[in-house]
Amino acid sequence: ATIGWESQDEGYVAAIAVPEGSQDVPVGKPVLVLVEEQGSLGAFSDYKPSDAPAAAPSSSSPAPAAAAAPAAPAAPATNYPAHNLLSMPALSPTMTAGNIATYKVKVGEKIAPGDLICDIETDKATIGWESQDEGYVAAIAVPEGSQDVPVGKPVLVLVEEQGSLGAFSDYKPSDAPAAAPSSSSPAPAAAAAPAAPAAPATNYPAHNLLSMPALSPTMTAGNIATYKVKVGEKIAPGDLICDIETDKATIGWES
Repeated sequence: ATIGWESQDEGYVAAIAVPEGSQDVPVGKPVLVLVEEQGSLGAFSDYKPSDAPAAAPSSSSPAPAAAAAPAAPAAPATNYPAHNLLSMPALSPTMTAGNIATYKVKVGEKIAPGDLICDIETDKATIGWESQDEGYVAAIAVPEGSQDVPVGKPVLVLVEEQGSLGAFSDYKPSDAPAAAPSSSSPAPAAAAAPAAPAAPATNYPAHNLLSMPALSPTMTAGNIATYKVKVGEKIAPGDLICDIETDKATIGWES
């Protein structure tokens, strides 16, 4: 499946630090160079990947993700059949809550990795939250239009078997556990957090670095499948940067 990784930054693509087709790119490694002014692009014509700092997770790498990590089995202290919970993801390092704008799935529908679950509003942008799990939507624990939903709060209930759907017909949001970041909440994010200014130890004009995001709690590296941007292009929040392959799915990194 293809999942969108969205940036929260606006600027011009000055350089691509990691070539298309690169394998096992470490999480936190700078991938893209962004400048605010179009006039700064020429200074990066000879930019080499070696000019970028080594991989190191920082504020320039996306925060817990728009791509939902594998859902964790729900606590067995309910009378419901086995099910998984998908929780509100963190889309930036400082995000503590988000708004559920519009659901793209309905109870009873089957979803697969890459399917859009809903649009989440932050103070930066509206980000599409896409699943890495396959199953049937048994219940929606947080209604559409909900405001200030805490990161880690269970939002969606998923079951593996279609025959289990009926058991959740009377499911109430109060049946879901309280918000608590866990393996059911997405890992560092498909939505790129605001890029951090590059270290001043270069001769380049002021620029920002967008780094390889972590798309699941256990992800340490990913493959750059296909870039959707070119050097010199202007990008804005929500623009697709590239598709990233992981062991779970192919994720689209959106700006």
